[in-house]
Amino acid sequence: MVGIGKEIDQRYDEFGPVQVFDNGNKRTLMFGANDEQGCVLKQSPHIAQFDYIRAMMLVLLFKSQSERCLLLGLGSGALATALFYADHNTHLDVVELRQAVIDVAYRYFYLPQDERIRVFNADAGEFLQTEPEQYDLLFSDLYHAQGMDVQQGSSRFLNRCVARLRTDGWLVLNYWQNHRRLDVVSQLKMQFRQVWSVSVGKDNWILLASNSPVALDKNQRKVQLKALNARLGFSLSKVSRQLSALV
Repeated sequence: MVGIGKEIDQRYDEFGPVQVFDNGNKRTLMFGANDEQGCVLKQSPHIAQFDYIRAMMLVLLFKSQSERCLLLGLGSGALATALFYADHNTHLDVVELRQAVIDVAYRYFYLPQDERIRVFNADAGEFLQTEPEQYDLLFSDLYHAQGMDVQQGSSRFLNRCVARLRTDGWLVLNYWQNHRRLDVVSQLKMQFRQVWSVSVGKDNWILLASNSPVALDKNQRKVQLKALNARLGFSLSKVSRQLSALV
């Protein structure tokens, strides 16, 4: 495909293909034709390339320091890598259904091999049900070649996410715009004191939810955003313009 370069690896599992492309500067993960799952810059893998990932990281405006984070869905590892470098004190647990995806994330996409990152080859829903750990941040981005994993839109799944959060924890979910019909917001409002949303173009719809109070006014948020951009080494300013509280 134009722009993503030459295919350098292709492997198959029970869910289909896992493909890696390299254009000299960037590596791209795909699960089939026209299904770009993630990418990283080879020289700077910690700099998030997709706006939806940057939108998910806006949660750091509200909770800048975290002891433990849980990521459901690995993909290229772009979000995990960005969070790893953003906070040198945080420990990340990552759950990925496909071992092939885990393997290529380490081999081609520079996922850090460090004691602060644990990667589990498991189903996200089952992991939530059995894992006793509590987390400060929980990110869910469960997609395959055919679209979103259906469990991510279910009340059972959301309840399991809530059970894994600490009292002041935050839940961050990546949906597509057409998932608004699932009425996820009303489900979240029954569980959380506040829900925020970020629309990313015509495709992604990010939801952030917590029972932790947010005291930042517009000017304070602007100051926090400037500091966060400097800390990350890339800007969240563009996606932050679409951040709004849902009342």
